[in-house]
Amino acid sequence: MKFRVLSTFVSVASFAAALGSSPLWAVPKLTDLYEFPGPGLTEVLGASPLSVGKNVIYGTTGVSIFQLKKVKVTMPGQSPWARTTLAAFGDPSGSRLFGRGGLLLSTSGKIYASLSHGSALGNPFDLVIELTPPAKGQTSWSTNTITSFQDGPDGNYPLEGGLIQDSSGSIFGTAMLGGSTATKYNGCGIVYKLSPPGGGVNGWTKSIIYTFNGVSDGCQPQGALAMDASGAIYGATQFSTENGGTGGTLYKLSPINGGGYSFSKIWTFALNGVDGCTPTGGVTIDPAGNLYGAAATMCQGQKYVPIWKLSPAGSGSYAMTHPWPASDPNPPQVYGAPSLNIKNGTLYGMSYYGDLFKLTPPALGKTVWKKTVLWSLPESESIHSPVFSAGALYFGISGLPSRFGTIYKSSP
Repeated sequence: MKFRVLSTFVSVASFAAALGSSPLWAVPKLTDLYEFPGPGLTEVLGASPLSVGKNVIYGTTGVSIFQLKKVKVTMPGQSPWARTTLAAFGDPSGSRLFGRGGLLLSTSGKIYASLSHGSALGNPFDLVIELTPPAKGQTSWSTNTITSFQDGPDGNYPLEGGLIQDSSGSIFGTAMLGGSTATKYNGCGIVYKLSPPGGGVNGWTKSIIYTFNGVSDGCQPQGALAMDASGAIYGATQFSTENGGTGGTLYKLSPINGGGYSFSKIWTFALNGVDGCTPTGGVTIDPAGNLYGAAATMCQGQKYVPIWKLSPAGSGSYAMTHPWPASDPNPPQVYGAPSLNIKNGTLYGMSYYGDLFKLTPPALGKTVWKKTVLWSLPESESIHSPVFSAGALYFGISGLPSRFGTIYKSSP
């Protein structure tokens, strides 16, 4: 596999825009870490966002979970990153098992993932799995199914929903279908909680904490979930109703003393509005409780809204603004919720056609965010956002230089 500092794939205009009036040493550096060889599903980068640890990156192909680990270079031309398949799930039908939900990397070193429609896995096909690192002296990760989805009230198709974990070790996620047999598509989806073993219980315990009715609350939850300091959970639905309303909603699930959660719909994307539609990438939250996300579709002829911001406005209400400059005549299509640098509030995102950008918050007393395109990668596609970790950005794309997928690292 090739390793290089990338410059030849960046357009002259984008390079000049990145440079601006800054000194030469301030120009960001882009490094090609790994190129997938293809063409089989185990050798093609999947749609899931990456998870990044210290000198290690985790991600998915169409049918497997991989680890990309930094290694010692012992010969000229050797890549300092090596890929290992941690778990593979062959599917005779050729279907992908992993979607845009991504992986959850826990503080214990275990990995959790949701997957769907793998006929080789038996029935049911919708699972949440746990991968445990090898014991001392061993090399193989162990795989354990911690829950399955039976359709109907139990939900199904969880692969497009992100996973989050609270301080007790409980895991929260979504399934975009199921939940009821009374609605058009056999249900508009669920939000679920997985409680870890303990207190005399050997296995994980699943509870459905909310079922979408598709009438007043939204339909088909997808994308990243977020949690605030109180334990409230935030997320997004692809549709406003089950009958084809394509605006989408944002919701909040607040924990109740004594158990359970209270549901609030905190925003609806109007079909004829200016906020965009279809927030399928989910949400990102900052310490002040502001939510950020992307509207993946235009909505009845309006322009794309690459990034939106939803802020608490008092008395349980919210107000939406658009960090992306209104002066841009042709804003790009963005699928994933942006990554956040908590220290300075900077947002990072990736357009569908390969522009890595950052949005710098307004100066005190100002209202306009500053947009900077860090890199423009022609003939590329991306449906997830970069991961900001330890002062660097990590992301994957399909297209050039490898049409089967490439993982990059960029300075911010």
